[in-house]
Amino acid sequence: MCNLVYAGFCPFCYITANKAAKGDPNFAAEYKRVTYWFVSDDVRQMFAADPEKYLPVYGGWCATGASMGHVDPTNFKVVNGKIMWFLKNAKVDELEIWNKHESENLQKANANWEKLKG
Repeated sequence: MCNLVYAGFCPFCYITANKAAKGDPNFAAEYKRVTYWFVSDDVRQMFAADPEKYLPVYGGWCATGASMGHVDPTNFKVVNGKIMWFLKNAKVDELEIWNKHESENLQKANANWEKLKG
């Protein structure tokens, strides 16, 4: 069985509607052994035509640290057409931290991700 990513949220909606929207398991697709849910069959078909366009950067990990942190799929930002998820809990909202120095953080995250992914 494939892993379900985005916690069931539709990857297409992040990019096209700039929102986190729950997908429907009836509109599921698999890409690279991972299962994705979509809000409609039309959206599923658009994803299937170009899936890499809708995948989050840094393997879906928190963009601030570009590390193996936990993310909240509703705490996100689309940067350069790519989804970035951020940690959010009672103590910290990494998206707020990211936004304060986005350009610098983006450069650091990209450099660190190259090292982390090997």
